[in-house]
Amino acid sequence: MKKKLLLLTLAASAVVAFAAKDPVLMTINGKDVKLSEFEYLYHKNNAQQLEKETLDEYIDRFVVYKLKVADAEAAGVIEYADDEFDDEFSDEFNDEIYTETEISDVQQ
Repeated sequence: MKKKLLLLTLAASAVVAFAAKDPVLMTINGKDVKLSEFEYLYHKNNAQQLEKETLDEYIDRFVVYKLKVADAEAAGVIEYADDEFDDEFSDEFNDEIYTETEISDVQQ
């Protein structure tokens, strides 16, 4: 099953590669995953592992990860570009840094 998925994915990406510079490698939960995104994450994550994963193992883990992210987004757990958070906490954060800087300057 895994090999069939891999072969199908590679065949599909080879066909699409001629049509686009950054082809869609797979679609997970209605969202396209570009080849460049997959390759970047595969190499980044595999470089950090003590034991290298096979491509089949990584594909399985990648799909599970993307499905978990989609579930979290649907549940409202993940929110991107929250301007209210920035507005609410940026002044406090800047004040805190300024105060710590003042304190360290006085202590010197």
